[in-house]
Amino acid sequence: MTRIEIPLALFCMLVASGCVADLDDVATGSVPAQPPLATYACEDGTELKVAAAGSSVVVETPGEEAPVALPASPPNQLYRFAEGLYSLVVENGEALWMKNGEGALACRT
Repeated sequence: MTRIEIPLALFCMLVASGCVADLDDVATGSVPAQPPLATYACEDGTELKVAAAGSSVVVETPGEEAPVALPASPPNQLYRFAEGLYSLVVENGEALWMKNGEGALACRT
């Protein structure tokens, strides 16, 4: 690299690093994957309502009689929640809802 390319490359790396969340913020949960309350429109025309509750989420879906509470899985995870027959993955305004024995349901905010 020439003398001009090195400072330019360093400048570009610094600018790009300011565009992503700090890993410490993600680890401490100050950048949550799931907002406190979100409604996702699903590909089958239904809605999935998800409320964050600490390290868990509560999911309301038309196919279930009662809301489903899902803890983070594994613990301290910000994107994946699961318990028993159900699991949910949320990231960047998208949710993937899964119930054992059924196909996955893709949803977006």
